[in-house]
Amino acid sequence: MIVFKDHHDFNSKEHFIRSIYSYIDQIQYKIKPDYSTLVSLFIEVSEFETGISDVFEKEDDISTPVHWSHDITLASAQLVYDSWGNHEKSDHLLEVIKRGIAQFSSFTIIDRIPVCESEGYAFYGLYPEMYMEAAIEFARINPKKEVVCIGLRSIGTSLCALVDTVLNNNGCRAWSFTVRPKGHPFDRKINIPLSVKEKILRGGEKIIAVIDEGPGLSGSSIGGTLQKLIESGVTKNQIVLFPSWNPDGEGFISESAKKLWPQFRKVTKDFSDIWIVNKKLENMLGMRITHDFSAGNWREYLFKDESEYPSVNSHHERRKFLLIDENKRRFIAKWVGLGRYGERLVERAEKLNRYDFNPHIFDKKYGFVIFPFLSGHPVMVNDMCDQLLKFAVDYFTALKKQLPGVLSAPYEKMKEMIYLNVIEGIGEAHLKEINIIEKITKGMYESDIVSVDGRVLPHEWIFTGDRYFKVDHIEHHCDQFFPGCQNILWDLAAFCIEFDLDKEKQKEYLSYYLERNAEKCFFERFQFYTIAYLAFRLGYTKLAADSLKETADGKRFDNQTDKYKNKLISALS
Repeated sequence: MIVFKDHHDFNSKEHFIRSIYSYIDQIQYKIKPDYSTLVSLFIEVSEFETGISDVFEKEDDISTPVHWSHDITLASAQLVYDSWGNHEKSDHLLEVIKRGIAQFSSFTIIDRIPVCESEGYAFYGLYPEMYMEAAIEFARINPKKEVVCIGLRSIGTSLCALVDTVLNNNGCRAWSFTVRPKGHPFDRKINIPLSVKEKILRGGEKIIAVIDEGPGLSGSSIGGTLQKLIESGVTKNQIVLFPSWNPDGEGFISESAKKLWPQFRKVTKDFSDIWIVNKKLENMLGMRITHDFSAGNWREYLFKDESEYPSVNSHHERRKFLLIDENKRRFIAKWVGLGRYGERLVERAEKLNRYDFNPHIFDKKYGFVIFPFLSGHPVMVNDMCDQLLKFAVDYFTALKKQLPGVLSAPYEKMKEMIYLNVIEGIGEAHLKEINIIEKITKGMYESDIVSVDGRVLPHEWIFTGDRYFKVDHIEHHCDQFFPGCQNILWDLAAFCIEFDLDKEKQKEYLSYYLERNAEKCFFERFQFYTIAYLAFRLGYTKLAADSLKETADGKRFDNQTDKYKNKLISALS
């Protein structure tokens, strides 16, 4: 089933260069630059290198443009490492970056560069310090070794530059390059340039470090890389893995990865090692952490009984912490992303602050946004009332009018998602009932695009005793899932579905919306988005149920899958 949207896009060379210089301008005249700004610069230049590498990848050698871009990334990695370790700032490193960018400014062969989001920095709470500290530990145990660092693009571009930099600063001799895993998602393959392969195999036994944010559900990118290295003549005891976590590998979809993963050494540091145990996160946030709300743990605090718990896929939950300040006030710190990923979400939240639908931002700190904790209770389906109904319509109307967006899921991709999820979810026989899909033209679909909420599940509406608030409201229009930025009718249809509105309540709800908003072909499009939302949620809950298997949340998602199946069949008929 399809639940993830395609993040691949292109930006002009000038766009990349402007973005990089915007961070350089914030850094260059400061004696002690802000650490988070250095990390933002590092992310930008590494993504620039990723795009350049994807364009100029060669079978036999590493091309000159790739060398140029890699040097820029290494210089920015050194800036991050120096700041993290409280070492003296090296002004010449900014000059290295500026000279490298100047080379590309006059480089006329390319204008459009692929954009590949660093998903760990954007969605999964991956911090570069986890890899720096892992590399420091590795260098301490393996002094004076020669290490070849192989980064798996996309995010492996930045991570391998960090490991390379840390090793060279701690007594090892390291050099690095990146590869792009390609092919079927469950059977990725890599190519190692011939000149690099010869260098790896020539002259003494080197350590080969494979560096990636994974492994993911399939494990195939790391598995395919290990297979290629072994086929190339590298011995197993030469290879060490730098992953973001260390599962047992039994759950990998890729059989090759499942077999190979346990056979290799791993060096890893998790978020807790770097930020929690030593209270660094508390010091950065300026408050005491009282509860870790990550991975669905917030449910224990907000619901009286486990039978009321909404389903949560812990793999897709962002980090959250309950905080208390010196005045005993409670706050929520939620991770929103590093670099521009977090910046764009903060900007959205600040726009929404004007309308009082959501908790106002209290502070923002290196990937986290801090909101006041609302004293109230999450809404249940049977809590529906006129006040909530009108609040929701007012909220969706504000999104439509104040937060225009750029379409994320093209017309063809949305139709593909609907058709495939219907076939795999309820059976091919139901395809004959989807005639409404073909009635929606591309022009109708692409009009009035909004940065939608994207998640309107009942527990994300909080009642404080006299009014409602919408929480979990800032990131779902640009996360890794459908629908991305979309027509507001996606949210409107989702609300009807999630709150099980009967015909009378739905009529009242839609009438109130139409009093406030002029819409062309409203009911045809509303029916389209009802089917689209159900198809997506059916796919998502099935994916989550399969991933979580026999856990309590796996069973909750199983029940939801049945609910969406029945609703989708009803909507089609």
